[in-house]
Amino acid sequence: MAGDKINIFRAVRLARATKDTDGEFSIKFRKWNREKGQGGDLCHIQRARCRPAPKKDDLVNAEAKLYFIDLDRMLPMVCWQCLIVEYNGMGCVLE
Repeated sequence: MAGDKINIFRAVRLARATKDTDGEFSIKFRKWNREKGQGGDLCHIQRARCRPAPKKDDLVNAEAKLYFIDLDRMLPMVCWQCLIVEYNGMGCVLE
């Protein structure tokens, strides 16, 4: 799969399809802290599965985020879709 590319929106659809299933995916994304205005660190999650987005009225830009569980640490996580750089070993691109 080295060198393979996937459209970032297709990757998000495939990731979201794992919700409520036994499916898994790996993901690499850049971290971003909006409150501090800094980020850039690369985060690599080997085994993840999507989870439902939290249901809060004050949730900002939920449609632009990917909500998932790190299955190795059993931690709920979230990342901005536009900062996903790799899905299942394939580089993410905007087309």
